[in-house]
Amino acid sequence: MFPKVNPQVINNGMWITLLVYSNFVLVYTISLWEQTIKMIITKHELKDILSGIDIFVPNVGLTTLKKVKMNKYLDFKENGKSNPNPYYDQVLVEQKLSNIQTGFDYEGQLERKYKKEGITPIENEDKKPSPYQLVSKGLVFLKSDPTKFYFRYQDHDSSYLDTKYLIEGNSIEKLLFQQYMIDTKSDYSKYQNGLENTLNYKVMSLDHIKRIKILKQEYTIL
Repeated sequence: MFPKVNPQVINNGMWITLLVYSNFVLVYTISLWEQTIKMIITKHELKDILSGIDIFVPNVGLTTLKKVKMNKYLDFKENGKSNPNPYYDQVLVEQKLSNIQTGFDYEGQLERKYKKEGITPIENEDKKPSPYQLVSKGLVFLKSDPTKFYFRYQDHDSSYLDTKYLIEGNSIEKLLFQQYMIDTKSDYSKYQNGLENTLNYKVMSLDHIKRIKILKQEYTIL
């Protein structure tokens, strides 16, 4: 069930002029309005919305804001604390995504892919159990801390419309701190033995979601 919120109707209008001919000319100008409902909600209300998703939902849009994961020192194992990171714990990354999807059946997707490619999956003995517990097809929580909830989604390279790095509210070039960054990308090939095109499965903390457009509604999160 969706939470009770106060919608803001944003009108994106288009003016059309109609000419009606008879013994004289009448000119009517009317406006046709496309209404986009934008709502301001809390993180708790976002959790309620995502917990109700049990169908496949394409074309989701997101705006996220989170800290960039970086090492405190450069080459700590070789050089110790001789090269401290001046940007440590200070840089935020804001990203705008479109055309991502949620509500997917990950196990079903894998099964269909294996069948299509004619591959018998091999059980990976090193595979660790998921740290997340499914609430719905759009929401999971962390098993070790049930108070932490995450949006469940799949993306692709073209999903990322804009990426901006910020420090104290101002833009900063990635090149300045790139050498300190920690690679957080998952290697899905470890868990999808033999697949030519692997499937991704990502989660985003609700704490990091600032805007979400889903099921023809757009929400800004407080």
